[in-house]
Amino acid sequence: MLRKRLVGKVPILAGLIVAEVVVIWLTFGKIHLFGTWNVGMVGLGVNVVVVVGAGLIERALAQRTAATAVPE
Repeated sequence: MLRKRLVGKVPILAGLIVAEVVVIWLTFGKIHLFGTWNVGMVGLGVNVVVVVGAGLIERALAQRTAATAVPE
């Protein structure tokens, strides 16, 4: 297994929630924005984008906090 976590809990949960909302919206909303694409694949794409974006934000905030921390 990996010694270091690549992504934290918050980005994973954010990606899951956003992807589920998109899939439900596209399934029951009768919206055909993506033609004949499977809505699950669209949800997976949204999930990846959100997880990567939130992971980068989380990492940047962690580095900023570590840089401004006062050593004891």
